[in-house]
Amino acid sequence: MAVERTFSMIKPDATRDNLTGKITARLEENGLRVVASKRVWMSRKQAEKTLAAVTRFINAIADGKAA
Repeated sequence: MAVERTFSMIKPDATRDNLTGKITARLEENGLRVVASKRVWMSRKQAEKTLAAVTRFINAIADGKAA
């Protein structure tokens, strides 16, 4: 059986409002298992690079090119 992985990113406003625990709990309630969690302060350049990578991944899924 293939292993499926899901990437999630919690937006800064949710972190500011102390919602990260509730968000993680909701993921787990819906059958996902959180195996790693990391908080980082991104520079604008890092954020743009991450957004570009995520956008490419989403486009690949939409085009049926990603498993």
